[in-house]
Amino acid sequence: MNLLHRLQVTFIAGLLLLLPLAVILIVAMKVIGIVHPFMVELAEAVGITIGVRTLAALLLVGLCLLAGLLMRTTRIGGLRYRLERNVLSLVPGYEYIRERTAELLGQDNEAIDRAILVRFDDGQSPGRLVERDTYGRCTVFIPDVPNGSTGAVLIVDADRVEELGVPYGHLSNCIRNHGKGLLDLVPKNDA
Repeated sequence: MNLLHRLQVTFIAGLLLLLPLAVILIVAMKVIGIVHPFMVELAEAVGITIGVRTLAALLLVGLCLLAGLLMRTTRIGGLRYRLERNVLSLVPGYEYIRERTAELLGQDNEAIDRAILVRFDDGQSPGRLVERDTYGRCTVFIPDVPNGSTGAVLIVDADRVEELGVPYGHLSNCIRNHGKGLLDLVPKNDA
């Protein structure tokens, strides 16, 4: 049963990684299919000799860059935030994929505050700070080794939580490597 559970968790983790990539690929191919006739006419009118599919792919890259610039504006960024909070957060696994992508691309400014150690009676466990409340409690996620995407959610007193001051991606790498390198992240006075 344990092996079956691990296979199931591994399958779901792989699916959560591949599904967004497949959606992006399908959307990109649809966009290229839609703009292809226009690109044929444009290529003929201008006399461009590169392939029409290449031209359509370049247009798609340009649209992505333009969308990225728009997302940096306050108004569009706020719209994205509301869309994520009210719609996309309801999609199973979306929040995890968004956070992991931001961590991997180095765009998650809050990730540095989330890499933590949680003190227990006889040791410490690496984890992720989910939230703090005004009553001195924290919600923490303690990841399973080596997967890291599954684990336990606990509510603990804030004095048991020690922020490491490193990006969560560093801690996540240590978890995937069965703790190797974790001692380098721990402040020397606690080791």
